Amino acid sequence: MIQRDGVGRFTMKYYTSLLICIFIVLFCGCYEKPYNKLEYHNTIINNNVIHNNMFLDHDRPKSYPNMYRFPKNYYKISDEMYPDVKKRDLPTLKYILNTIKLPPYEKNYYDCSEASCQLEWILEGYGFKVYLASGTRHTWLLVQLDSGEMVAVESTLLCENNYNPDCAIRYENYYYHPEFYADTPDMFLIPHNNKRMLITQLDWWNHPKNIKIKKKIFNI
Repeated sequence: MIQRDGVGRFTMKYYTSLLICIFIVLFCGCYEKPYNKLEYHNTIINNNVIHNNMFLDHDRPKSYPNMYRFPKNYYKISDEMYPDVKKRDLPTLKYILNTIKLPPYEKNYYDCSEASCQLEWILEGYGFKVYLASGTRHTWLLVQLDSGEMVAVESTLLCENNYNPDCAIRYENYYYHPEFYADTPDMFLIPHNNKRMLITQLDWWNHPKNIKIKKKIFNI
């Protein structure tokens, strides 16, 4: 009998401890949910504050480059569509890149050259100084920050079927030693080392998803 009582007491203690553990887990879980929601809400508020404080109330005065084969108002339209940022620094660039989604990547139709030209056009509209870079059959961007630092951006990582904006900024040595870089896409149409691009490799506005922008650029 004594042995049975010992087993019974042990069993009761075991189940009592188990119930206490379950209660603690459930309580903690219920307690954490409001905190997580509050934390998420604060994150949204902070992002909105960042967004609201990121842009100038008016655009900086700009002069637009003369275009050779591209529409004359090419950069004027992007300037009208996107507000100038106050700071051209790395956090601002990362934030802006995370708001952009380009049409899906498709080789020989909308690939690295079209994606880079469209992204360059968008970032110029936001007030960044951007260069188009090319090498080994590839095209990407070099963005100049207020500090003078150059930051490489892999445009294809903003294409909707290859979307990974957090990895769009690249630090590999390859991206910082292009064979050729251009201030505007027009310069890619001029022969360089017996090489040049065709307008059909740069005409990103002809993608069906860019039809509204095309109408603005060409006044149609």
